[in-house]
Amino acid sequence: MDIARWICQCMLERMPGVSGGRQWRYPYKFRLFACTMFGTIGLWFAVCIFKVLPTIHANQEVQFEQGILTGILLLQMVWFALARVIHFHPAAAQRMTWLDTHQRRWKACCVKWIMEGGSLLMFIFASFLLGGTGMTEMTQHEITSGRFSIITMFSIYSCVIGVFGLIFVSWHTSLNLAASRRGPPKKQGAPPGTINHLKTCTYDESLFGDQEGQLYPEECAICLGAWEPSDRIKLTPCQHAFHEECLASWLTVARTCALCRQDLVEAIRDTAAPDSASPFDDADMPNV
Repeated sequence: MDIARWICQCMLERMPGVSGGRQWRYPYKFRLFACTMFGTIGLWFAVCIFKVLPTIHANQEVQFEQGILTGILLLQMVWFALARVIHFHPAAAQRMTWLDTHQRRWKACCVKWIMEGGSLLMFIFASFLLGGTGMTEMTQHEITSGRFSIITMFSIYSCVIGVFGLIFVSWHTSLNLAASRRGPPKKQGAPPGTINHLKTCTYDESLFGDQEGQLYPEECAICLGAWEPSDRIKLTPCQHAFHEECLASWLTVARTCALCRQDLVEAIRDTAAPDSASPFDDADMPNV
C-alpha cells in the first residue's frame, strides 16, 4: 500500500523546475524509437489475442500450461507499457531519477524493480518457457523441415520485444539522469540555509505512526524509509515530516513541500515575527 501510494503521488505531482513537463524534452531518435516500440507492443497484443490464444484454446494437450504462461506474458506486458508511460510524466521521471542517484533502501529498490526492468525480465523468462512448450508439441517432420509452431514463433517474437524493451528502459533512464544533472532553473531552488529555519524534532513513537492520534506517518515521504531514533527529522510549516538529509536534497531543486507543494520560503517568512528581519537575504531569494 505504501509503494502504491508513492506511485500515485508520482503521477499527480509535478516535477520541480519543469512547467507542465515542456522542459523535459527527449531527442528525436528516442521519440522515434519509443513510437516504434509502442507500435510493436500493440502488434504483439493483436497477435496474442487474435492468433495465439485461439491456438492455445484449440490445443487440449498443453492448453493449461500455455494458457498460464500467455496470461503471465499479457500481465507483464501491460504493466511494462503502463510503467513506461508513467515515466514520461515529469514528476515520475524526477522521482525515479532521484531514487537512482540518492537512495539504496529496500523500498526504493522494490519501486525501481517494479517500475523499471523487473517486469521485462519476468516477461523474457516466461517467453522462454512458452517457447519450450511450443517445441515439445512439434512433430519430427516439422523439425526436419524447419517449420515452427505458432507458439514457438510467438515466443521468439516476445523475446525480441523483451530485449528491445530492456534497451528502451536503459536509454530512457540514461536520458532522465542526464536531464536531472542539468537540473532545473536556479530560481526553482530554495535559498541556502532554508533547512536551518525549519523545526527539528526527534523520533517519538507517540507522534510517528499510522495509528489514530499520531501526527506524522511512520516513514519519510521522500525516501520511504522508516524513522529511526537517531534520525534528525525536519517539520515544515505545513506539518509534514521528512529526514533532514532528504529534505535538504529536495530543497536544492525545489522551494516547496515535497507533499503538499506549499511554498516553504513564503511560509517561513510568514511565520516570522512581523517586527523581525526576514530570515532570508534578498540576494538569496529566488525569482518568482
